Amino acid sequence: RVLIARCHNNSSRAREITVRAEAPDPWALTPTQQTVEVPAGDSADVELVVRAPEGQVRMLPVRVVAEAGQDSFEAETVALCGAPAQLDPNLARVEGVAVAVDSSYQGYGPAPLADGRVWPALARVEGVAVAVDSSYQGYGPAPLADGRVWPAGVQWAERAWASAESGGDHWIELAWPRPVELSRVIVYWNVEADAVYAAQSVVVKVERDGVWNPVATADPAPGEAATQILLSPTEARSIRVVQPAGMGSALRPNLMWVTEVQVGQR
Repeated sequence: RVLIARCHNNSSRAREITVRAEAPDPWALTPTQQTVEVPAGDSADVELVVRAPEGQVRMLPVRVVAEAGQDSFEAETVALCGAPAQLDPNLARVEGVAVAVDSSYQGYGPAPLADGRVWPALARVEGVAVAVDSSYQGYGPAPLADGRVWPAGVQWAERAWASAESGGDHWIELAWPRPVELSRVIVYWNVEADAVYAAQSVVVKVERDGVWNPVATADPAPGEAATQILLSPTEARSIRVVQPAGMGSALRPNLMWVTEVQVGQR
């Protein structure tokens, strides 16, 4: 993620401004310090690159200090930074690679094995059905598997789904027309006005003979914008991502607020 610090010079002469930035470990900002010359009455931008620990995405507090001679200015901000870890498909997609299998089930073929469409596609395959326990007024489940994470320039109802703000469990269900193998779920929580509405606890359940059985749990950290849940390789036709009763964000504990769900293999 690239952050931009804009330095203004309101004096009548050019000034050198040194900008320093700090982020909590193990996150890193590069460069940690940069000096720019700003003409009188003008401004200049300093670019800071945030280096995220692998597989993490969250609202990150950043401290910025600007100094010009004896003058100093300090500010703190938060920014959505990082990304969940993804598999690198390049080796399976180099030019000339041949894909072969011992056999294929009726209607299947080897083409998807190296087409570059990795695990997130499971939530978007043709025929997948998305259901929810309830919806807040004006919201619906369509954004949950549309492939867009925190999209810009769209109406709020196209950006995320929100459950009814009520007691009891809230859940998102994905159902496929035939069994799929899955071992990873990523939940992207809604972000509004620098606040992340991550649940305090989330459970992944798989349906077996009409019974929903828990197979994995996670306790998102405060400010965690995307929660990755790993599970043992499991074959299922439907799963639920469940927020237990009262375990929504500290800001709205009876509301489940999600922008996207991705499902697939590690």
